[in-house]
Amino acid sequence: MTEYFRFPKPNLFWLVFLTVGLILLFGAYLSLRFGAISFSHDQLLATLKEFGKDSAQQDIIVDLRIPRLLTACLVGASLAVAGLMMQAVTYNRLADSGLLGIQAGAGLSILLLLLLNPNSHYLLRLMVGFMGAGLVAGLVIFSSQQNGHGNPPLRILLIGSMATAFLSAVGQGISIYLNQATHYVGLLSGSLTQANWSSLAWLAGPIFLALLFAMFFSKHLTILSLQESLAQGLGLQTQLFLVLFLLLAAVLSAAAVSLAGSLTFIGLIIPNLIRPFFKRDFRYLLPLSALCGACLLVWMDVLARTLHPPYELPLNSLTSLIGFPILLFLIRKGDWS
Repeated sequence: MTEYFRFPKPNLFWLVFLTVGLILLFGAYLSLRFGAISFSHDQLLATLKEFGKDSAQQDIIVDLRIPRLLTACLVGASLAVAGLMMQAVTYNRLADSGLLGIQAGAGLSILLLLLLNPNSHYLLRLMVGFMGAGLVAGLVIFSSQQNGHGNPPLRILLIGSMATAFLSAVGQGISIYLNQATHYVGLLSGSLTQANWSSLAWLAGPIFLALLFAMFFSKHLTILSLQESLAQGLGLQTQLFLVLFLLLAAVLSAAAVSLAGSLTFIGLIIPNLIRPFFKRDFRYLLPLSALCGACLLVWMDVLARTLHPPYELPLNSLTSLIGFPILLFLIRKGDWS
């Protein structure tokens, strides 16, 4: 059993953490400078120094790009941590809230709410999205149970993909029928164009709370990620913590969809990139997943805005370019647990 507890030294954690942090800071710098309208280094510094003054540059950087940057960080961190927790509790490295229909459930719920009340409060969107995400998560995991014994990796992926396709089709049909296709496109393709200070003010708190809860119970997640019999033998109430971590994943997924729509593969990419270095120690995996998820989405957003200006590429197109090969590699390798 000692093989499960061969954890790395903290030195490696801090080396990776600081390296990714520097990459994130450079991405943040580029995110503030470049887009449909680009600024020089001196213009950016001058605008930040004159914070609060009324000017076109202030409007672009302070009211548009800084909220967009912070939203990218929160959404990337949320989806990466949600994916990591789902992989741990389902013993399945293919698990991701986008691939298993959880984001689609949250997106459809939020879409219906917006169709009924376009000016609905951000917290109401979060609650409705959370209910949709939680319902789909429960249905997918329950349906993938094989005679009550675990969740075969490809089975849960197949059922989740079917749920995603079905819920996406329902949302698209409803929005087209009601001539509200723009609402659906934003929720489906994933976009940071609607980022603003108001949404950040209301949704940053729930995201931080969910992340803090996950960090606080990181040791329990480490034990839960072992074989279920081992976790029970160590005295862990497996069902209680299974529900807890699934609820946290649902909250993070719903908040991410509320802010940026559905973004697939982030929860698959990040955990599978850092897991080889830190194995099963979630004291390291959780904070690194959050930081790496934020870093990935910030850079994807920079690329989406700069590859073909003044047009923006869909974020899902870029994340899929990275995530789909990783998914195929894991399926071919057969290393899912």
